[in-house]
Amino acid sequence: MMGRRHIRAFLNNAQNFRLYIADQSIDAFKKIETEFSEKERESLVLINPDQIESIKEKIDGAVIATSAENRFSILDRLVKTGIKNFLIEKPVEQSLAGFYNSVELLKKNNAKAFVNFNKRAFDCYEELTGIIASAP
Repeated sequence: MMGRRHIRAFLNNAQNFRLYIADQSIDAFKKIETEFSEKERESLVLINPDQIESIKEKIDGAVIATSAENRFSILDRLVKTGIKNFLIEKPVEQSLAGFYNSVELLKKNNAKAFVNFNKRAFDCYEELTGIIASAP
């Protein structure tokens, strides 16, 4: 399921939009019903992943917040439906080869992706990078 923080971030955005949430798990949809108010759920459309093809014209971008082992297959499927903008949870892939496959897929289809890892800009991470680089 799309991470609840992602849903909350979209709901806190002042723009009026529809957020389509695709998941195969009924439990994921039950959690949404209990964790979000009726007013918040008015902006949410819960769908099965098989329905994505039928609504692709309505989709401006996708957030892929799943376990890493199936991210490439999801990205591949969404890119092939014509979606061009992605936010992908970290890690993008579990291997460097998998990462390069994702990059090539995006390039080939003129799609863009951002990885949700904002901590790399924190001073402590920059300091840690220096410490690791200078380690024997």
